[in-house]
Amino acid sequence: MRKRAAVTSVLSLLTVLALPGGPVLAAEDGDTVAEITQLLEWFLAPGNNPTAAAHQRFWADDVVYTRSTGLVRTKADIMAGFSGDQPPADEMRDGEWRAVTWQATPIADPGGS
Repeated sequence: MRKRAAVTSVLSLLTVLALPGGPVLAAEDGDTVAEITQLLEWFLAPGNNPTAAAHQRFWADDVVYTRSTGLVRTKADIMAGFSGDQPPADEMRDGEWRAVTWQATPIADPGGS
């Protein structure tokens, strides 16, 4: 179920980026979508997603993460969920994509009532 929700989140983001008049730079639409897709695939990969370093890199400092239960989390909340040594906060470099908002939405069971 988690993988399906993640894929739905990725598809929703790409759909928004592909809409005419959306928040994408006109001349670089294909490159922008490819860069964001690559970042999302990297972040969601089983070898990266459970690591503090991946979360430190992926989330913007002011991210608003709304869980499927409605609970809103900050980057500090997310990073506090990792035990042991935390990677130091890194500076954002120009031209680097970061997630500033994320919403998880449960998908209704199509066979359910």
